[in-house]
Amino acid sequence: MWLDSASMPAFPALDGDTTADVCVIGAGIAGLTTAYMLLREGKTVLVIDSAGIGAGETGRSTAHMFPPDERFSELERGFGTVKAALVADSYRRATDCVESIIRVEQIDCEFERLDGYLFNPHGQWNAVLESEYAVTSRFGLDVRRLERVPGLQFDTGPCLRFARQAQFHPLKYLAGLARAIITLGGTIHDHTRALDVGGDAVTQTVRCKQGAITAGAVVIATNVPFIDRFVKHGMQQSYRSYVLGLRVPKDALPRALLWDTGKPYYYVRLASARPDANYELLVVGGQDHQDPASPPAQQRYDEIEAWARARFPLAGQVDYAWSGRVMEPGDGIALLGRNPLDEGNVFIITGDSGNGMTHCTAGAILVTDQILGRTNRWSELYSPDREPFHGGTQLRFGTGP
Repeated sequence: MWLDSASMPAFPALDGDTTADVCVIGAGIAGLTTAYMLLREGKTVLVIDSAGIGAGETGRSTAHMFPPDERFSELERGFGTVKAALVADSYRRATDCVESIIRVEQIDCEFERLDGYLFNPHGQWNAVLESEYAVTSRFGLDVRRLERVPGLQFDTGPCLRFARQAQFHPLKYLAGLARAIITLGGTIHDHTRALDVGGDAVTQTVRCKQGAITAGAVVIATNVPFIDRFVKHGMQQSYRSYVLGLRVPKDALPRALLWDTGKPYYYVRLASARPDANYELLVVGGQDHQDPASPPAQQRYDEIEAWARARFPLAGQVDYAWSGRVMEPGDGIALLGRNPLDEGNVFIITGDSGNGMTHCTAGAILVTDQILGRTNRWSELYSPDREPFHGGTQLRFGTGP
């Protein structure tokens, strides 16, 4: 869907040995945001990707920015009030960061601030909504209890409204980031696969088929780190989430983000079609499962389509169907920062937990601070070296790609 409506820049493969202050592996939102921020701080940065800009999971995202689907109430129960509040802070700052970059670099990527709604598919106020409302109210978040999501043809029943969330076109955003990186003096190489990383606390070498990159720091931003030595606990599991894009009449539905609390659960947003089209695309995702699993993909798509048509009878033909891979940490918190099984100048951004646009941007902010030697109060929260929590938190495994 995103590939059909974006023109992505292409870059030559690496050709021989080279050097940079920082080598970033992976040209999705995590890698390009990190590269952009470091370049703004005066670092020389080289980005490599085995395929090209946005060819990985960013291009399979539904590109919404919403609170964590593990729920703040569950995070508070597992990590305590202070750390759960830090999660809220990181999500707010990540969303603000994306908006700021778009404004500064004048990136036309359909960014919108809009309200998001969490509702119970059974149309009732329940303990999940109650506990989430209580915790977010204590954190001072702009969350309101409503009797239903306004403007929809179907009655959702009681819901929580999270104000000023966001959505955008992920590949148009990456294309704009890539242009900004080149303007700032950065280098990007497509079709350049990192084979290994090794070195010491001063210098790391990224070995590729086409040559070696020597850098003072390396950021591995590949969704799934390509090296085995990336976390000491084996904290991640792989999940898959499925998405459909269905035509709906233009301006027939409210501009909003929707999530339900069901099992399986679903998430919804709208996206623009062609500028001259008289329809929009209703983007509906869900049916998450652990990889690999059955039933087959087509059955997952059929279930999503049935769910969507039951609630949005004006939905027309299905134009797009795709899936994305979600990396789920065992305790629901992303793995961002120094890799514990490497020297202190190797960093990872992984464990998006279905909130990839938010976690990856927060990871770029955090890793940039660490490379520059600045204090970041999220460091302990997201540290890949932390002791995983496996207690009472009931994880929901991803808000979708």
